[in-house]
Amino acid sequence: MNNSTLKYSPQIDGLRAFAVLAVIIYHGFPGYLIGGFLGVDIFFVISGYLITRLILNNLQNKKFTFKEFYYRRIKRILPALIVMLIMTLIFGGLVLFPDEYKSLGIHIFGGATFISNFILYSEIGYFDPDSHSKPLLHLWSLAIEEQFYIIWPIMLFLFWKFSLNIFNLICTVLIISFSINLYLIYTDSGLAFYFPFARFWELMFGSILSNIELSLHNSKFEKSWKNIKAKTRNVLSMLAFALIIIVMSSYSFFDDNKLLPYFIVVLSTFIIIGFGENTIVGKKILSNRIMVYIGLISYPLYLLHWPILSFSFIVSDGFPSGEIRFLLIVISFFLSALTFKYIEKPIRYKSKDKFNSKISMNLIIPIILLGLIGSLVFSNDGIPRRITNKLGMDNSMVTYEPDTKHMVSNKNIVIIGDSHAQQFGESLNISGFTNVKVFSKGTCFPFLGLNTLRQPTRLWKQGTDCQPWVDNSYSEIGRLVNTEIVIIACFYNQYLDGRIIINSDGKDDAHPVENFNNGINKTIEYLLSKNKKVVLALDVPELNGPCMPPRPFIFNSEKNCLIKKENESLQSNIYSNIIKNISDNNKNIYMYDPRGALCDEKHCYGKIDEVYFYNSDGNHLNQNGLIFLGNHFNKIFHTDLEVTNF
Repeated sequence: MNNSTLKYSPQIDGLRAFAVLAVIIYHGFPGYLIGGFLGVDIFFVISGYLITRLILNNLQNKKFTFKEFYYRRIKRILPALIVMLIMTLIFGGLVLFPDEYKSLGIHIFGGATFISNFILYSEIGYFDPDSHSKPLLHLWSLAIEEQFYIIWPIMLFLFWKFSLNIFNLICTVLIISFSINLYLIYTDSGLAFYFPFARFWELMFGSILSNIELSLHNSKFEKSWKNIKAKTRNVLSMLAFALIIIVMSSYSFFDDNKLLPYFIVVLSTFIIIGFGENTIVGKKILSNRIMVYIGLISYPLYLLHWPILSFSFIVSDGFPSGEIRFLLIVISFFLSALTFKYIEKPIRYKSKDKFNSKISMNLIIPIILLGLIGSLVFSNDGIPRRITNKLGMDNSMVTYEPDTKHMVSNKNIVIIGDSHAQQFGESLNISGFTNVKVFSKGTCFPFLGLNTLRQPTRLWKQGTDCQPWVDNSYSEIGRLVNTEIVIIACFYNQYLDGRIIINSDGKDDAHPVENFNNGINKTIEYLLSKNKKVVLALDVPELNGPCMPPRPFIFNSEKNCLIKKENESLQSNIYSNIIKNISDNNKNIYMYDPRGALCDEKHCYGKIDEVYFYNSDGNHLNQNGLIFLGNHFNKIFHTDLEVTNF
């Protein structure tokens, strides 16, 4: 075999471009490409294909050495990674609170040592809201690839040396890894996502393809493989490309199918690499100059775009506008192009593949130092000395010892709603309530017969599939014979002021209050028929913006920490009057108003005595706020559900 089999394929770079663009759209404009994260799985297949092809080709030509293999990996991976970690470390030191910088420290250590996936698994999870506040979250995939690069060359070398069947090895690893993934995805989905041996099957699809190609070279079957009709190749590659787009774009693939989307994307990538060359997809779409260039800078682009977006989320105390996110992505492209031209390219192509100890040390030493610095930041609690006393965060916390005579420990409680119902359940657990079961799904209005659609801002589009979830949840609640109390809680403002569209029985209309009236009456009628007592919890006051301690070196006004009660009432009266009327006319319906804890006659407060109650979005409570809310609820919620001040 000769080295001509390793000729450059521009469609591979085009496929890299497609993968990284999908990830960027997913990160930058949530909802427009719900499955954009599957771009990482395309990268896995490409890596398995290229690495296995390189190793097997060099083994067959008696040119393989571990020293040169890992030297190539060092030159490919470390330059852009070092740049990104240094930028993240410096910027994080300027803007992060000590607890945030401490977290970043351990993530820098994980990024430098390629164990980010294990660290992130311990913090579960990738799709949690907190993920936006982790600038190095994306390094989990790089860690899995590096772990693959450590294990796979050794296995291939041993099988080659002892003349064992490499195709059987690849198939065995694929089957075992796929089985592990299939088991974990139903028992521990977080581990299925981050565990390398649960993801190796994706790299094995690429390995199989490279093994087939190299095995066919100069064989009697090579001509047959190459002579597959152009029409057939075109149909297969176009079908595969279309399938990837459909899976990434469709909500239906992510409802009950936990593994199917991954499998379709991996198999489709396999087909595109195997049959896409000299096809419409390969030549016209993937091999055009723009896609190839984006593919060439895809590695630094993947590394840089997420920290930039994540820090914008952190310093903005929430998602910045779509226009700002678009500008930040343009900046990511610009910085990636500079990184590729002035850092990656000169180092990567210097001395070619021949081992150079000076280049190796110039890359290995900085990555070791970054790992040590990250560890020191973590062990020193985020270096709080960076922040002056004036800017320091008050870490005091509201404490409350629950009075056991007021607990509902002998009754089961169900809470249903969106993310605000989840926080309500947490506040009850913190304050001592037992037997609390929560049904919550973000952006879902928890009333029968209503569905929701998020389409509130430019460059953000997100449909939901709430109605089936709501209906199924209430069916399950109706079957809970030992549950007497149902609490309904949600972020009412966003549904009734048009930020989240609510429609009745699948019909789009512009009457949210009317829809709300119909939905709440239908829901209450159902719950009363199941002999439930219902608590309709009004929402916590929504602030006009973030009420947070000032960040280091960033000006931050705290004007949002205080809002006028009359202004808050203008928003909440839309639904609170309806709920009050319902509760006044039915002895089994109660209204709970958290404003008794967070408001007085004139104002509502985001902080009291320098203790902050809200997260950055101005409507979700932090730990202090949850304790404060649970304190208030516990004082007025008696065992027999006789209440005061509701």
